[in-house]
Amino acid sequence: MEDGGGTTLADIHRVVEVGLTAVNGRLDVVIERLEQQDKRADAHETQLATLDSRLDAVERAAVTREDMDARGRRTVSVVAVVVSGIGIVVGALVTIAVTLAA
Repeated sequence: MEDGGGTTLADIHRVVEVGLTAVNGRLDVVIERLEQQDKRADAHETQLATLDSRLDAVERAAVTREDMDARGRRTVSVVAVVVSGIGIVVGALVTIAVTLAA
């Protein structure tokens, strides 16, 4: 069955079939790339979750300037109490030594 231009129905069928095969091949490539991107996105999501949890741990363990200032004030207070105690003990010992020497 030919038309006026000499193209048969079989030729049209072959051209369409070749075209659909090419499109199908391209779709397979697109689908494969999308699956690879999904895998990479999943891997990135896992990495981000890991990094987020590590960051949370670091933030919980981090010492702020306020913490350091408070620790410094406590240290000064403890040292002041210890020095005062030593002063009292030394004063008592001097008093005892002077009393015994007299």
